[in-house]
Amino acid sequence: MKRILPIIILAALSAICSAQTVKSRTVEDGGTGPYKAIMAGDASCPDFTIYRPADLDAATRNGRLPIILYGNGGCANSTVEIRFFLNELASHGYLAIGIGPYDDEDSNEHWVDVLYNIWPEGKKVVLSNGKVIEPLAPAESLARIEAYNKRLADARRETEKNPSSPAATFANATQARQLLDAMDWLTAQCTNPTSEYYHKLDLDKVAVIGQSCGGVQALAVGHDPRIKTCVIMNSGVGDMTMQGFSAQGLASLHTPMFYLIGGPTDSAYPNSAKDYQRIENLPIVRINTHDGHLGTYYERHGGAYAIAVRNWLDWQLKGDSSNAAFFLTDDALKREYPDWSVERKNWVSTGAVTSRPAGASSNARPAAPAGAMRRALTPPQDPAYRVEEISVMSDGKKLVGEAFIPVTSGKHPAVILSHGYNSSSMTFYTLASKLAKLGYVCYCYDFAGGSSRSRSEGSTLDMSIFSERQNLMDVLETVRSWNFVDKKNVFLLGESQGGCVSAITAPYVKKKINSILLIYPALCIPDDANNLFPTVADIPDEYDMMNMKIGKAYYEPLVAGYDIYSEIARYQGDVLIVHGTEDSLVKPEYSAKASNVYRNCEMHLIFGAGHGFHTPEQSELYHNYVIDYLKRHTR
Repeated sequence: MKRILPIIILAALSAICSAQTVKSRTVEDGGTGPYKAIMAGDASCPDFTIYRPADLDAATRNGRLPIILYGNGGCANSTVEIRFFLNELASHGYLAIGIGPYDDEDSNEHWVDVLYNIWPEGKKVVLSNGKVIEPLAPAESLARIEAYNKRLADARRETEKNPSSPAATFANATQARQLLDAMDWLTAQCTNPTSEYYHKLDLDKVAVIGQSCGGVQALAVGHDPRIKTCVIMNSGVGDMTMQGFSAQGLASLHTPMFYLIGGPTDSAYPNSAKDYQRIENLPIVRINTHDGHLGTYYERHGGAYAIAVRNWLDWQLKGDSSNAAFFLTDDALKREYPDWSVERKNWVSTGAVTSRPAGASSNARPAAPAGAMRRALTPPQDPAYRVEEISVMSDGKKLVGEAFIPVTSGKHPAVILSHGYNSSSMTFYTLASKLAKLGYVCYCYDFAGGSSRSRSEGSTLDMSIFSERQNLMDVLETVRSWNFVDKKNVFLLGESQGGCVSAITAPYVKKKINSILLIYPALCIPDDANNLFPTVADIPDEYDMMNMKIGKAYYEPLVAGYDIYSEIARYQGDVLIVHGTEDSLVKPEYSAKASNVYRNCEMHLIFGAGHGFHTPEQSELYHNYVIDYLKRHTR
């Protein structure tokens, strides 16, 4: 009897705690997905709000529902600000559970107050209900902001004195652990035969998502082995300690990461940038929009942010690799959202996307899905050209690349495009497509060991600007041998380290090329090397630079006394340089010095641009400079 009693008690508790939807309603029109969604409150889970398909049987006919755990902006105890967004995701076959009890507050009216306190500058604001909100007069806006900040400060003080105070719903009222509490409850429901969620949830496909303060909550629980991906919106921990989490905790993460940020006007922009740099060994994507800190959550169906996050979840949790290109190629993203910018790292071309097992070494690099990465790397197609994968042998190693070849007959001018440090040929696909339409053969390739995701052979430990110079010289010989290439009009174009390599290659091939185009060329590399290692004896066997391990071969020739400006000065042909005025990685002064060294140099500065031209305006200006230069110099 002693052994049976606990079982009876557990069974009784299980019956009492079974999911029981006591309140529900349709948000907007139920969402755009195949399953109309509802917002629900459950008697056995009163501290959370659930967003799910209304007809669970229909939604799970072909498989269980992946799970979304959600932390609110401001760490608030209400999902009122994210209602349209979560409901939209639920309509596409997800169950989302957010911190905060079910409520009937009007989200559109709530958003009016929020928007007036944090106005998204330069943006037309249209709420989910179609109402257009106009900005307040400056004096009224300032008064509202001051009142809001006072209310927030008062609420935080009240919460510290009395955690159960009503003010707690306003000021950082929730804790990160509640996300795991929600997961525990869902796990119990999925295994409870009396629950409406019995065998309806996929406990192996779990995403944690958070916005602003809730984003830090998501980071704080991202170590949990049940989590398969993290989505961090308008957030980042940076140098702060928040919700008991700091930058040191980033090392405990183990899943593919997606940061969705509102651009430079987003208060989370600096912190997210620091997180991106510090997350060293996980696949990560950071997209920046121009929506500020409030994203598009107040728009109908959650706006573009809901679409982007659904694309990510469909890929990461449902295995829909057709969405990979949205995140892994600039072209796919720009087709949908031309003014968004993206950066990514630690994606490789084989294997399957996996999260690192809890306790595993942080040096293990998860890989992208086998089919997904191949699709993501597919160059854009157009009737004006064909694309062929062509390999080149260099120093016993196979270099993999794509040739964009105009379909018109005859010989064509050619451009060889060399990528930057730890980058790849796909960074040039948009430019190569434009040039091929204009009649230029373009060859984009991966340097040997030039990237942690390179498709070419070779180790990053053996790579240097001099090994890459040999790669480029071998590529040049191959391109010049093609019967559809005009040997008198072959151009070298390189970005960043690829620009540096093109510059130091030109003196050796000056009779075989028309001219060179250097895009923010990393002519600082010798200075950087000497600042790191004053003598050759100081150089370690391996060094982790910008998320890639490189070896002595990279640094030894530079520290031994290499004068890069004397080297490049031996080339006296025509040169184009394009550089951003705000480039902090390779200061524009390095290009300015080169322009004085070269005999015939044309230099353009793109004002406001950093290391890379990430906005549509900057990218278009860069491409226009290149196209204009090529047209004027093609003989």
